[in-house]
Amino acid sequence: MIAGAFSSTSGKADITLTTNGDILYYNSGRQRLAIGSEGKILTVSDADLPAWETAAAGVSLSDNNTWTASNIFNGFLASTPTELTISSARVTATRLCHKIDTEGDASTDNLDWIDGYGYGRLLTLQSESSDRDPTLRDEQGGNGTLNMAGDFTLTNYSDSIFFAGRFADGNTWVEISRSDNG
Repeated sequence: MIAGAFSSTSGKADITLTTNGDILYYNSGRQRLAIGSEGKILTVSDADLPAWETAAAGVSLSDNNTWTASNIFNGFLASTPTELTISSARVTATRLCHKIDTEGDASTDNLDWIDGYGYGRLLTLQSESSDRDPTLRDEQGGNGTLNMAGDFTLTNYSDSIFFAGRFADGNTWVEISRSDNG
């Protein structure tokens, strides 16, 4: 962190950082980005410049709104799975791990849409019960968000499938791997 006037190689002060937490970046010259407000995260804007934005759904900070290795790990990598129940062939992912259950505890159900996607976001799904078999269906002719190596039915509570948000558009889940333990 630099405080006060920041001098260029010519010795002239061309930008002044005035507040603790200010950020210096380059855009046709040195620019000052004021420290963000509580609850904001530093992102890259559409113009490829640093910007403060509200965290997306599923992104959380620790209780005191600071990023730490612990809350990044616990919030994303060590996510305790929660149950998502299929409704009209759709669920919304809010964590890294979820257990999928059929609508109305039916013995079978289809899942075509998983909302909550994003560029490179990771998602692991397992079946909630070995008695209920949700089938994840591959894109359905463009009528879904799952880009998979064919349909996959979670027939056992230890079956799992792993996705990443597509980097090209951020609007589709791309299958990385599956484990059929049925």
